[in-house]
Formats: sequence, C-alpha cells, structure tokens
Amino acid sequence: MSEEVGPSPAPAQRSDQRAAAAPPGSPGPNDSAKWYQRPTTIGTLVGAVVAAAIIGLIIGAVSSSSNTDSLQSENDDLRGQVSELQDRFGSAIADRTDLHQQLIKAERQRDAAEKEAKNAQSEAEADLADQQAELDQKAADLADAKQTLQANTIPDGIWQVGVDFEAGLYRAPGGSACYWATLNSAKTSDIADNGLGKNPTVQIDTPFFETDGCGQWTKIG
Repeated sequence: MSEEVGPSPAPAQRSDQRAAAAPPGSPGPNDSAKWYQRPTTIGTLVGAVVAAAIIGLIIGAVSSSSNTDSLQSENDDLRGQVSELQDRFGSAIADRTDLHQQLIKAERQRDAAEKEAKNAQSEAEADLADQQAELDQKAADLADAKQTLQANTIPDGIWQVGVDFEAGLYRAPGGSACYWATLNSAKTSDIADNGLGKNPTVQIDTPFFETDGCGQWTKIG
C-alpha cells in the first residue's frame, strides 16, 4: 500500500514551526536584521561620545584660552594700576621731601629773622640806653650849669651870700638908676658899702647883698 502524502504546509506555517522548534533565546527570523544592526548603533554611540568629548576638550581649551587671555588682560591692567600707584607714591614722596625741605628752609629763615630781630632790638635798647644816659648827663650838666649860673649871677633883690650866690668879685651893666649895697645883715639899713652908676664892679663877701636897677650881676673873679 502506498502512503498518502498530505499537502505541504504553507511557508508561513513553516516559519512558525521553526520558531516553535527554535531553542529559547535564539534569534527569530525577524530579529536577525536587528541583531546585526546593534554593533552599528553602539559604534555610533561611541563615536558620538568621543566626538562630544573632543568637542568638550576643544570648548574647554577655547574657554581656558579665553580665560587665560582674560586673566592676562586683568593682570596687565593690575600691573598698570600698580605701576601708576607706584609712580604716584614716588611723586608723593618727592613732594613730601620737597615740602619738608621747604619747611626746614622756612624754619631756618624764621630763626634767622627772629635772631636778627632780637639783635636789632638789643641794639636799639642799647642805643636808647646810651641816648637816655646822654640825656641824663646833659640834664645833669644843665642843672649844674644852671646852678652854677644861679650861684654866679645876681638879679635885682636882696640875697644871702653863700646861699643864693657865691661870694666873689661881680660886675653889672648898671645905669643911672642903679643902686647896690653890701649888707652886714638882712636889714637894708645895715650897710657895709654901697654905690650908684654904670658898670659897677663890687667885691661881695658880706652876709647879704642888695641891688636895684643895675641889671644882672655876673661873677668875674
């Protein structure tokens, strides 16, 4: 007897049968394409990561370079500011030194002026003292001269010899109205000697002397 062969299963059914007969974990007929595409996806990811890393390094380098330039610029600015401050400080020190020298010079000039003023004042005081001494001497000489004149001259009146004038030889211009008398006392009647006329010359050594109209008598000896 011949065996009857049934109809062959459809291709789709065979595929299903292979899938049912395949061991667990084996790729199916539809998964084979995806399986072989995974390495490409991983490579792409790795490349993207590497590219991102390179780009990050480039950006970091550019940023670092920019920061370095910025820091260098700031450093240059700070150096310029420091240099300017140093110049200003040096100028201030120079100005301070100049002012100090001017102050010392002014103090020396002040001291010299004060010393000169003191010397001038001392000289003026000395000159004033000399002038005052000279004036005092002149006043004394004048007083002595006046006293001497008074002691050696006799105007009209009755005078006491040795008190109002000195005894000695006297002369007067006299005149027609001239009268003189030497007195032994203050009494006009107690006459030792008398006379009239012009240019009388009389030795007066009595205690008192009277004169009238004869002018001023001057001692001549």
